[in-house]
Formats: sequence, structure tokens, C-alpha cells
Amino acid sequence: MFPFNILDHFSFGKKRIQREREKLIAELNPFRNNLVPIEPKDLDLLSFTISDKKGANSKSGKGLFISIYDEPMVAFSYSVFNHTKLKKLIMAETANHHILYMDRNSHTDCYFNNQLIGKIAGKDLLYSPRKRLLGRINQSEDKDYSNIIYKDQELAVFNALEEESKFNKRVFDIVKNNISREEQVILMTLSFQFLIKELMNVPN
Repeated sequence: MFPFNILDHFSFGKKRIQREREKLIAELNPFRNNLVPIEPKDLDLLSFTISDKKGANSKSGKGLFISIYDEPMVAFSYSVFNHTKLKKLIMAETANHHILYMDRNSHTDCYFNNQLIGKIAGKDLLYSPRKRLLGRINQSEDKDYSNIIYKDQELAVFNALEEESKFNKRVFDIVKNNISREEQVILMTLSFQFLIKELMNVPN
């Protein structure tokens, strides 16, 4: 369903990676047909609420981020291997986007709609394939304030993380007006992994 030409770059074992990727795709099948398309202007509708949540604090899990209006926006699944060549796989999908994160211990390769857009290394730093810093998440020590920076411009400001809320609390307090497609890719790539890891307590 999602053609990849990336397996040749891993020594974890092509067949094993293919099987594990297919498992994640299968985990998202129940959600796929109901996802709503996401345009740049829609990102401020994303909430912290996860429906169909399974596997928090474990080596595999999945769920569905919904909007403040209960619309299914982002489906995700993950598996943790802790192998020297492949630590974990995280997959996130909207109706019109597919993101795969391959954590290789030293860095995480990020594929957006089947194209390598860069690598996340260090503390949420996203580098281009040519090792140019593209974007980053800044987070205060008490985690009360976090924002996403792209080319020294603020793309979005996170609200304080909240796992259990009586209402669908917005993920973003502020999202830049007239965000471009390139900025949307950076924002989604950084924020989706961040949210999945934080709210599902994905093992390191």
C-alpha cells in the first residue's frame, strides 16, 4: 500500500523490517477510512485526546488523536525493538499524509509521504539529509512551555501536555498564520513524534 525504497539502508534485516512495517500499517487499517484531511489551517484543531488507546507504557501501542470537535485526525502505531540497528518504529497517518519514524539509536530517520526529509537527533532537533538544522522543539525545564522553531521562526506553541482531560484540549496554543506546505511538514513531523512518545510513554 505504501511503496518504500528505504529498507536497503538497514542491516536489521530487510524481511524483518518489512514485516514490522506491515504490522504497523495493519494496526492502522481500522482508522484509515475515517480520517479527515488535514490542511495547514486545520492544525490548530488537533487535541491531546487519544481515542482507541492501546499499549501505553509498553513496547507496542496505537491510538487516534481527535480534533476538538471529536473528528479523527491522526492515527498512529509503534513498536519498540531495542536492537542496536533499529530501536523503534513509529508510524503516523492523516487522511492525506503518511509519516514513518525509524529510530536508529543515534538518530531517527523521518520519512514524510515516503520521502526522507531528515533526521531527528539530540533533543528534538530535525536536520535535513545534508545535515542542515531545519527545525527544533524548545521545551522549558518544567515542561510548561514548548514551541516549534523553523528557520528561527516560531511555527507553533504547545499548550501544557495533558493526558487526561474532561474536554478535548487543543495541542497548540498558537499556530503561525498562513503556514506554508514546507512549514506544515516540519510542524507535523516534529509534533507528531513528540506527542506520541510523551502521551503514550513510549519506552526509550
